[in-house]
Amino acid sequence: MGIRFSRPIKELANVADRIREGTLSARAEETGEDEVGFLSRTFNDMADELEEQVTLLREFKNYFEFSRDMLCIAGPDAFFKRVNPAFEKTLGWTTEDLMSESFLAFVHPEDLKKTEDEITRLAHGLPTISFQNRYRTASGAYKHLEWTAHPDEESGLIYAIARDVTEQQEVRKRVAEEIRTLRHRVKEAEANPRGDS
Repeated sequence: MGIRFSRPIKELANVADRIREGTLSARAEETGEDEVGFLSRTFNDMADELEEQVTLLREFKNYFEFSRDMLCIAGPDAFFKRVNPAFEKTLGWTTEDLMSESFLAFVHPEDLKKTEDEITRLAHGLPTISFQNRYRTASGAYKHLEWTAHPDEESGLIYAIARDVTEQQEVRKRVAEEIRTLRHRVKEAEANPRGDS
């Protein structure tokens, strides 16, 4: 009787060791309807779930690490808890720089109040869609960022995505200036239809 139980238990322990070493696809042999068979089935169910969770974690990590958009998790204390490499590429600050002080320290002074107001909205469970503010870069310049954020009511964490829209803002500014110039010329032409000086 001892061999009947000890051999399958030893095999189950070997499978557990293989999983611990990284072979997540290892499974125990499910034989019999006795306690050992039940234990093997339960173990395999847990191994299936573990493999699925590890796969999801790897997918999330790849998504987080390789995204060109700036992805972050922030706390209600206004500190980043996690930022992806796109932050460093866009702003020039290291991850340690960004996480060592409140993210409000990087916000343009003119945008600070509206940013604090948006954080308050998030704290009340309201998601953010297309919120824009300016963030200081490591060189001292400012980048225009457009944010989408979702608060997690249970943890209080904020999951956010930012996109650098600086170039689009500069194009809009140039176009607006060109429109002003054209309007001014049209007014001058209307005031002087014959072109008299």
